Amino acid sequence: FLYFRLFTDLERDKKQYEMLSKIGLTQKELKRIVTQQLSILCFIPIIVAIIHSSVALMALQYLVQRKAGVDLPVTGNSILIFTSFILVQFFYYLIIRRNYLHQMIQ
Repeated sequence: FLYFRLFTDLERDKKQYEMLSKIGLTQKELKRIVTQQLSILCFIPIIVAIIHSSVALMALQYLVQRKAGVDLPVTGNSILIFTSFILVQFFYYLIIRRNYLHQMIQ
């Protein structure tokens, strides 16, 4: 969804960049601005999801341990899964950033 949203707004963003470049915005500054905006768009949702999932998994572990008396080790598996999601999201972010900057500068 993020990828398609960015590229549907691309023409509007190109026009804004053209106007800003006329008053002195450099490509380096554009890259910094795009990097910040994409970082927020890509990583805030996954951070919120990880916090939400962590709370839910701790509650699940507590309920299973209290009701069934079974020790359910979710911490190690959760860290592995969360790390995997962050790595995939990071690579996705790099690809989106490269393509978006390429389109903006053209």
